[in-house]
This record gives sequence, structure tokens and C-alpha cells, in this order.
Amino acid sequence: MKEKNYFLPTGEVFITKGYNLPARFVIHTVGPIIQDRVTQKQEEQLANCYIHALELARKKGIKTIAFPCISTGEFRFPKDKACLLAIGAGAGLSTAAGLEYSGEAFQRNYPEFIQKYHFTDLYTASFYDFPTQEEKWAFWARLIQQNRFNEKPLELYQKLYHLVKAKEYFVITTNVDGQFEKAGFPSEKLFLVQGDYSLLQCEEGCHNKTYYNENLVKRWLKETKDGRIPTELVPKCPVCGKNMDMNLRKDANFVQDEHWYKQAEKYEAFLQKYRGKNLVLLEIGVGFNTPSIIRFPFENMVYHNVKTILIRINKDYPFVSEEIRNKAISFQKDVSSMIEDLL
Repeated sequence: MKEKNYFLPTGEVFITKGYNLPARFVIHTVGPIIQDRVTQKQEEQLANCYIHALELARKKGIKTIAFPCISTGEFRFPKDKACLLAIGAGAGLSTAAGLEYSGEAFQRNYPEFIQKYHFTDLYTASFYDFPTQEEKWAFWARLIQQNRFNEKPLELYQKLYHLVKAKEYFVITTNVDGQFEKAGFPSEKLFLVQGDYSLLQCEEGCHNKTYYNENLVKRWLKETKDGRIPTELVPKCPVCGKNMDMNLRKDANFVQDEHWYKQAEKYEAFLQKYRGKNLVLLEIGVGFNTPSIIRFPFENMVYHNVKTILIRINKDYPFVSEEIRNKAISFQKDVSSMIEDLL
């Protein structure tokens, strides 16, 4: 470039072959140099490094791209400001981690329920209207223990935590299996929008309180006989006396308790605090069961914020809206292998 009498402006990019590097191409950019404090212009320049690189990769038909942490070495851009991260996770993450809701594992773990109720998978089974409360909680005891209170955290979640733990981040997830917390993610950085397998609530939603169920689940499992728990162990609402239910969003009676609202406020505060900053939205395994919770809001944030970038990892639904294509990159890869690549 010097021989061509051309110096690349800060935030701009150009591309060369990879030559002896293990890559087909290398996209070069110039990040901002910090002398004293970070200015708004320098934040915009750093954002442009990533945005323009994504735009160029798209134009060249490049399917995968790896970024270093631009300007955070000799150029002294603070690492905590260089990459702010909002993680949005859906069912695809837990599936990739090994939680199987159908297939061989489902048939192996729930044979008597399959035979009696003709269940085909755990997802549809969780909406089944059992004829008695005793049968209902015998089934849920098995499901909760295997998907929430199993002793070992799932390795993929642990790897994800290792990847982001040193960054400024917040997690919003529709998953209800508690795997983020088990892997080490602090609960104060998690917004569990759809509930949690570990919680019970009043079936009628008569009051805004939830109840931790681990000890009760242990008793259900120990005393289940012929696919039923003892009648005296059927949980009842301590306020109205009616039946209890799982704290899972399935109807208008879903209880959003004090902790739910607290975490919702923290998540919104995180987004507001870093609005206009270099925010990366890392979306993992989010499909179209409830796209209005993570998928659509993430795209909307990218569209309305010039320095926000979307990274979408989704083997089944990788596409992004045309309006944000120059600020998003999607990977149609298995979530597990993708996170391995990022480590």
C-alpha cells in the first residue's frame, strides 16, 4: 500500500489472499489508536472496522470469518469497551449440548409414559393434560430431574462460559433447563424469560410468587409407584388451595415473580447502558417457536443502532433480514463445533 502511495483510513478495510496462512483471504483494517481516553469518534471507527469487514466478506461470498480483538493491543483500546456482548440463546443450544427431547434418549428414559400416553417427544408431552395430578407429577418429576437437576453441567455451556466470562455480557434465553447457571454463569446476568424447570407456581397464577421444587422432586421420584405419586404429595397453592403447576410460559397464568422482573430490568438496563456502543448480539440456536422474544428484537436492535452487530449461529434457520445483512453474519453450522472454533 505504501508503494501505491495509499494509506488506509481508520475503520476502512481491504482484502488480500491468505497466502501461507490457513485461510483463503485476509481482510485488513486499521483500528483507532488511543492516546488518552476513548472518544465517540474512536468508538465509531472501531465499529466500522467490524462492519466494513462483514460487508466486504459478504460481497466476496465468504461464508466464515474470524476476528481478533481489534485495537486492544498496542493501540490501547480498552478490552471491556471493545466487545460488549448480549447473548440470546434458544433450544438449539441445549440440543447441541446433549439435551434430547425426542429420539432414542426419549424412548430410553420414558418408556412407561410412551406406552401409556403415546407420547412422541418431551416437548409435546409437557403440554399433555394428565387425567390426575398424581400421574402428572410422576411424569414431571422424571423430566425435571433429568433436565434440570442432573449433577453434571453440560460441557458446551461450560465452553461458552469460558469464552465470554472475561467480557461484559448479559444473557437472555428461552431455555428453562438451568444449564447456564450450572455452567457457572452468574444468575444476576441471566434473564430466563420463559420460566425454569426448578420452579412451581399456582396453576391459576393467583399470586406472583414461585417455589423451588428440588426437594419435592426428590420425594416424588422416591415415592412414585405405578406411574403415580402419593396423593398427599400433590402440591397445592398455599394461598388459594388450588393445584400447583410448572412455572413455564404456556398460558396467561404464567407467573412473573419478583426475580423475573428484576432480571428483566437488568437486561433492559444493560441494553440501554451500551446503546450506541460497540455491542455484539450473539444469537445461538434461536428458531421460530417464539421469535418475538430474541430473534426479532435482536434484528431490530441491529437495524436501529449503527454500532450493533449480529452474529447468528443456527444450523436450521441461519438467514438474516435483508435490511441488516451488511451488519450481520450467520453461520449454518452445528452450535457445538462453532463454539469449539471460537475457543
